[in-house]
Amino acid sequence: MKSRLCGDENTKTAPCNKINVLQRGEMYLEYICRTNRPMENTKKSKSIYWILFIVSVIAFIGLYQVIGGVSILVLPFNCTFFAKALDIM
Repeated sequence: MKSRLCGDENTKTAPCNKINVLQRGEMYLEYICRTNRPMENTKKSKSIYWILFIVSVIAFIGLYQVIGGVSILVLPFNCTFFAKALDIM
């Protein structure tokens, strides 16, 4: 009687199972590589982030003239919108 996994009744099934798992894993990896499309290929509009960055800089300058030191509360918005406009984040 022949084993379904190994093709030979004298061989143990454990090494054959490991080989089959490795082969299935390689086939799965090849499938993933063929079907997944990288997200970097999508077109992103960055103009809204540039507009928000400029508005936040204007808000920072305006607040600095009016209330001085408290205007640093606007800086996280400046940095975030600048990083998103340059596509760093």
